[in-house]
Parts: sequence; C-alpha cells; structure tokens
Amino acid sequence: MVRVITQETFNEVVKENLELDMSPEEAIEDAVEQFEAQGVDLSNIVKEVMDNIPGESKNKLKSSLDNLGKLIKTSSAKENEIITELKILKEEFNKSLAHKVFAGSNGAYSILVDILEMYSGNYDIALAALNTIIALMNGNPDLWKREYKCDYQLSGYTEECRHTN
Repeated sequence: MVRVITQETFNEVVKENLELDMSPEEAIEDAVEQFEAQGVDLSNIVKEVMDNIPGESKNKLKSSLDNLGKLIKTSSAKENEIITELKILKEEFNKSLAHKVFAGSNGAYSILVDILEMYSGNYDIALAALNTIIALMNGNPDLWKREYKCDYQLSGYTEECRHTN
C-alpha cells in the first residue's frame, strides 16, 4: 500500500526543521528522508521552500501564480508582464508532475482559462496561455473541466473561448 501526504504536511515538517536551525536545503532534505523512510510516495510533492515558511520567499511557482492572478484583475496589466508570467509558469510545470499538481490545487487551471477568455482577441497572450495550459495538462489531465469550452484556431481564423453551463 502506497502512502501519500499533502503538500501542506510536507511544508509543516520543513517548517519544523527550520525551527531547529537547519538551512532550507537541510530542512527539505531531512523531510524527504523522513517520509521516504516511512514509505511515503513523494512524487506529488514540490520539494522547494514554500510560502508558508516564515522568513522564506515564496517558491517561483506560487509567486508566479499569485502575480498572474493579480495582473488579470487590473485593467492596466501589460501584455509583456502577462506573457512573462505565463512563460515562468510553463517552465515550472515542465519540471515535474508535483509542480503541476501543486499549481492545480492553487487555481492554475481557472486562472489560465480566465486569461483565454479575457484575451481571446490577443494572439500573443492567447498563444502563451494555450502553451501554458498544455504544459499544465500534459500528464495531468485531471484538471480538465467540461464546463469550459474553448475553440481556438490561432492561425488567424476565429478565436473564441466561452464558459458554458
């Protein structure tokens, strides 16, 4: 029987290790060793310093998701800022399944679909968003939701993405 833990459980152990005056790298390494010794499958865990650890910066994935979420809520969002964050996310998603699972549990799919809806007329943003969704979904199809219907033909024909009920 395979044992699994949540990202939050892993982060709590890392946090406890940091309180024992370990460096972030030592704290993560020790947490991995502890869980592996117990037979825990860590394939769904991002083994990086996360945002709930006091005094440590957010990891790149969580930070980029937060930035992108803020950008799409402001009317002054610049195209290059959105595309930059989408590229960062795509790179993070390509690191491992754990990164994709973590992103999915932090609303990445919904944010990306929102971007497709909001910027369907902007070829560059729509293309970057589609490439990012592909990276997120590749090997991780559980995030796909039937309530979203997206039809994109980015070669210049029609570009539409609508939310259906």
